[in-house]
Amino acid sequence: LLPTHYADPAFREKFFRLIGDEVARIDELTQQLLDLAAPRSYQAESVGLHGVLRPGLELVEARAAERGVKVVVAFTAEPDTVFTDASAAKQVLLNLCFNAIQAVEAKGGTERWVRLSTRRVADGVELAVSDSGPGIAPEMQRRLFQPFQTTKSRGFGLGLAICRDILANVRATIAVDPALPGQGATFRVTFPCPVPSS
Repeated sequence: LLPTHYADPAFREKFFRLIGDEVARIDELTQQLLDLAAPRSYQAESVGLHGVLRPGLELVEARAAERGVKVVVAFTAEPDTVFTDASAAKQVLLNLCFNAIQAVEAKGGTERWVRLSTRRVADGVELAVSDSGPGIAPEMQRRLFQPFQTTKSRGFGLGLAICRDILANVRATIAVDPALPGQGATFRVTFPCPVPSS
């Protein structure tokens, strides 16, 4: 299109903006396909989960603010020491939060929030990511962590499959709460605690 419409300044401006957006989307897809085909190796160690997650929150809050979505953080797990890979935990946080922001944006309305919380559970420390989006259809929940499962008009349904694979490598788990129509979604990631040294 560009050679035939180059003389039109309005077209040029719109086209160049679209190029940037689409290149970013292609780059994200390529990275997701690489992650799925050849997962990175992660090295679990004893880390403070809150300290690992907080730097990623800056990215989440910046993207949420652009879209008019409020981010609520309630990190209450004490102690928060887990046995995981810091970069793996941050990647999972970003994937879940960006999905949540997109869900809230897709639903519209005035209630626009994403909530992150941590708590101690029997198996370790749980990170929960909830949103005020439209929720997940029951028939979709069964396939949610399989590749190429998505209800979004953009995206390829790789984010949750990648989260599952990343977490499996560091002996963590991910689950989604049962679907409640119109009630948003809640994903729960449980990171194991380090085994006490004897």
